Amino acid sequence: MATLVLAIDAVKGFCDIGNMQNPRMKKIIPNIEDLMERTQKNRDGNIIFVCDNHQENDPEFKGFPKHCIVDTEEVEVVPQLKRFLMVDKKNYVPKTKFNALSGNHLKESLAKIKLERIIIVGVCTDICILYTVAALRELGYEVIVPTDCVETFDAPDHNAEDVNNAILKHMADILGAEIVATQAGIII
Repeated sequence: MATLVLAIDAVKGFCDIGNMQNPRMKKIIPNIEDLMERTQKNRDGNIIFVCDNHQENDPEFKGFPKHCIVDTEEVEVVPQLKRFLMVDKKNYVPKTKFNALSGNHLKESLAKIKLERIIIVGVCTDICILYTVAALRELGYEVIVPTDCVETFDAPDHNAEDVNNAILKHMADILGAEIVATQAGIII
């Protein structure tokens, strides 16, 4: 049985540049990099990047600033993690929805891999991470969320630390995800 690290929106448009860039999100990248290194060394380890790729007129922009437009630098995986992309980008899946399994082939791809568990990393804890964890749990997958590999943004009436704590508790208590304090404690 295999382990999968599913990296949600580990792209320049959330970490380095653009309207949704936030320094809080960039700080988790070294932890994700360490987890991916350990996963890559395990012959049963898999890594998939699921990344926002929006059209200019995406309905999501009614609630959020324009971000991660197709064919822009914002949709590129952050430089620290690019080495984990396959040469043909076979492990890069574009998405346009909060749920990373919606509107693409990811659900079918996961069904082909005999997965023991899925480790979710990336941003934003209260948006794409939450919706993806819920979808995976509904499909019966064991899901692990390392708290040092997920993050959200600070904004007025959106204190990142409070939001992260509440959402992580919800994922554990309601969705049945395993929340771990650090990725270093996960045995790959």
